[in-house]
Amino acid sequence: MRHERDIIPAHVDPIIRRLTEVRLAWNLSLNDVANRCGADLNTFKRYENGARYPSGKMLARWADVLGYELSIWPKRSA
Repeated sequence: MRHERDIIPAHVDPIIRRLTEVRLAWNLSLNDVANRCGADLNTFKRYENGARYPSGKMLARWADVLGYELSIWPKRSA
C-alpha cells in the first residue's frame, strides 16, 4: 500500500476554493484557521494560493474546523 504522501494530489482545487469561500463567509482569518488545524500560517497561505496541496488528513481537518465534512461518493455508472 502506498503512503498518502507518495500519492499525486487529485484535483483538490475546487475543494480548496470552497473551504476558502467558507472561511471568508465566516469572517475567519487564515491565521485563525491554520491555528485551529494545528498548521503553520505560511503553509496555509500556500494551500490557498495553490502553491502546495494539503494531505487528505489536513483537508478533512480543515473542513471540520469550518463545520463541514469531506466525503467521497462513487460515480454513477452510465
